[in-house]
Amino acid sequence: MQAETLDATVRDYINELEIYKQRYQTLETINQELQNKVIEIETNNKQNYQQLYNEYLILKEQYDLLIYKRFARSAGQLPVDKKQPLLFTEEAGRPGTNEEKPLELQTVKSFARKNGGRRPLGANLERRPRVIDIPESVKTCACWQPSSPRSLKCTFPITGRRNNLGR
Repeated sequence: MQAETLDATVRDYINELEIYKQRYQTLETINQELQNKVIEIETNNKQNYQQLYNEYLILKEQYDLLIYKRFARSAGQLPVDKKQPLLFTEEAGRPGTNEEKPLELQTVKSFARKNGGRRPLGANLERRPRVIDIPESVKTCACWQPSSPRSLKCTFPITGRRNNLGR
């Protein structure tokens, strides 16, 4: 069909449709460009995340190692100046900033310790066992009954006290 033979309102409507079609095409290209940028940013973020996560794992491993060295079984064997390292100072992270000073040694007077404990009795002393028996009136069974009418059903050992409270 030829556009010159159509009515003016129809021609205007067709022109508007062509303008909308051009706008749609430009919006489609802008949308495609934005989607490409989003994909590019996502890949960059994934790479940055992976780098930061790897750095985090390295720092966590170093931290765990320092904690293990500090509080492990052999931590008491560390020298005094290394028992509490400066972990979170700016100087600790930079190589060459920690200047080690020579240690001053102090001499301490030593002494000999005495061997504790009881000395054994002399070999010349007489050794013989002594059995001390208590009277029958004081002997009681652990079931608090006197030992003289002791029956076969009572199996408690005989003690010298009447009860465990000292009465």
